[in-house]
Amino acid sequence: MQIHIDRFISHAAKVITMTFVVVITLYGCNGYKYLELTVVEPGDLQKSLQSTYSKVTDLRINGTMGPSDTEYLIELATNSDILTQLDFSNCDIKLPHHAFAGCTYIKSVIMPRFSMLAIPHQMFSGCTNLTQVQLPVACISIEENAFKNCASLSQIVLPSSLDNIKDGAFVGCTNLAEIYCMATIPPQCNSQCFSQTNPNVCLYVPKGCIDLYRKASGWNRIKNMAELKDSNMANDTNWKKH
Repeated sequence: MQIHIDRFISHAAKVITMTFVVVITLYGCNGYKYLELTVVEPGDLQKSLQSTYSKVTDLRINGTMGPSDTEYLIELATNSDILTQLDFSNCDIKLPHHAFAGCTYIKSVIMPRFSMLAIPHQMFSGCTNLTQVQLPVACISIEENAFKNCASLSQIVLPSSLDNIKDGAFVGCTNLAEIYCMATIPPQCNSQCFSQTNPNVCLYVPKGCIDLYRKASGWNRIKNMAELKDSNMANDTNWKKH
């Protein structure tokens, strides 16, 4: 059962102040453990996590991460068979290409809201259990094979800032059922962007833009399209309802 921090933090949170981080821990049923870290000094993520990482299933990181923090986080996500959810929404981090490629236990990722303008190539390639991804608010590009073979990904929201989707970005996403594209001008893409995806995927676009998408290269391969009823939907939330 998902734990909502805003609802329970007043009576379920334990706040521990450390030299480099503030740690907020929430415990749930069936061994579920939520951990929130605010990194004050870049370079100290490993020190703050070394005694708890093996028990964390849902990790949220705030603050600014240095290169060594990023390297350690990727190593942790790659090797852990417990960590399934990552939240970087309030984190200043630059994730490299291939960052989470092959991380088969990761199920949900919330990307940094403002510190990344692109999803690097093969970032989530082979993440076969990935079901949910929230993209950066100002994301302008999804690079080659970024979500290749993410067979469990069922829904994706593409922000209004998106300008292009490169070759094979969603190739092999066989369970992709809904694409919400908030851009009024279709982002550039080609026939290989959505190859080997669910043939029944439905694309939802802003009101008045459906004809543009039906004529646009790459997008015109998607048979099912519909216009969003609410044209004022926020771009920084992931799970849209039409």
